Amino acid sequence: MNILNSGRFSMGSASAGMLKKLIEMTSEYACTRKQFNKKLSEFGLIQEKIALMARKAYVMESMAYLTAGLMDKPEIPDCSVEAAMVKVFSSESAWVCVSEALQILGGLGYMKDYPYERYLRDCRILLIFEGTNEVLRMYIALTGMQYAGKILTEKIKEIKKGDVKMALGLFMKRTRDSFGRKVDLGIVGKDGVVHPSLEESGKKLEQNVYYFGVTVEGLLRRFGKVTKVFRVGT
Repeated sequence: MNILNSGRFSMGSASAGMLKKLIEMTSEYACTRKQFNKKLSEFGLIQEKIALMARKAYVMESMAYLTAGLMDKPEIPDCSVEAAMVKVFSSESAWVCVSEALQILGGLGYMKDYPYERYLRDCRILLIFEGTNEVLRMYIALTGMQYAGKILTEKIKEIKKGDVKMALGLFMKRTRDSFGRKVDLGIVGKDGVVHPSLEESGKKLEQNVYYFGVTVEGLLRRFGKVTKVFRVGT
């Protein structure tokens, strides 16, 4: 399993490096190729595609750095979920970005005299090896829900023992959620960890994280248990 984890997380850094080189070559082409008496780089649609590629490369690299840091910490023995997330995001983003690059390059992207068509062929395997993305999505979901399931199980046991305070707390929480509540996880604000220019995005992240947890809790209540997670070997 550790061998698979290493291969999966390293896909982020490998894909980011490949994508940076592709952005360089595509940008150079866009700055020299002219259509309608304008360089391709002056068109908004082309700028949007290159911006998308740059953004995906940044996220891939950031995920790889974060996962590598977790794997270096001896107190965190299992980073299989994080490695799977890196693999799924990086492989799919690489495929999307190579496709966008070929849109910019046009027919040139299909000619064997240039390396672009090989980028497309080689990127396709990333969605398959080290565990197919379809299987890894199930693995990420099930493994992530296991932790929440353990916490919820303990709460239910306390309620069954007659813990009125615990039961009342869960009831009030569900009531506040049903009316909409102000979410504050400490990401933004005076003591927040994000730059003020990213405050709006930080607030959206806080809300999404919180209500994702609410959704997971609702699923666990509905089905009553968490299925035992299988190990992904292929």
